[in-house]
Amino acid sequence: MPYKQLTHEQRYTIYSLKKKGFSKSSIASVIDVHRSTVYRELTRNTGQRGYRFKQAQKLTKDRRLNRPEDVDVDTADVVVKSPRSIFCHISA
Repeated sequence: MPYKQLTHEQRYTIYSLKKKGFSKSSIASVIDVHRSTVYRELTRNTGQRGYRFKQAQKLTKDRRLNRPEDVDVDTADVVVKSPRSIFCHISA
């Protein structure tokens, strides 16, 4: 299953249903995501004043903008040594 980020509407639904007292599993069913997605969302984006969907959207956007770039490793730059060659080098 491909990875998809939560939408603004899904975050609003989480906020709204959480405020009404729905369980995390029930919220997940309503927005059609796995319950771990809702748990993760609430863990990552709950501030001192609770879960707020606008704040959650901003925090997510900020994390996405500040993440490190993907590193492309050229296989020619990678040197692989067997434990035997390292041992032989040390004992010589």
